[in-house]
Amino acid sequence: TLAEGQRPQSRPKDLPSSVLKEMLKDPGLSPETRSRTIFTLHQRRAMSASALPLALLGAVLGWRLRKGGVLAGFGASIVLLVLLFYPAYYLGEGLFAGGAMPPTPAAWLPFLVLLPPLLWASRGLGRRR
Repeated sequence: TLAEGQRPQSRPKDLPSSVLKEMLKDPGLSPETRSRTIFTLHQRRAMSASALPLALLGAVLGWRLRKGGVLAGFGASIVLLVLLFYPAYYLGEGLFAGGAMPPTPAAWLPFLVLLPPLLWASRGLGRRR
């Protein structure tokens, strides 16, 4: 197949998750490669999980900003994505690469950064007016 004809990938980020899981079973894997592999797997899961708080945050902001309509909620979500998610994503990568943070918390940092604004924006939603 076409994929078999390509040169082998060297970075864990370039490999599919199934191959990364198999790599982690190898006891002879270097500690650095093992750490990078764990980070990559968790980062993929965290990015998928981050879609939920981001969507909820957009929905809550859209509801709170009723006068602006759907566009205001969508715009607010994009602003939060650019101002919170992406900086946290690259901060987590940098902290992990610099050795300042273990792989799992560094990978889940963007998800964790989205939770406080979601909780703040959704406060008082259950109250009737």
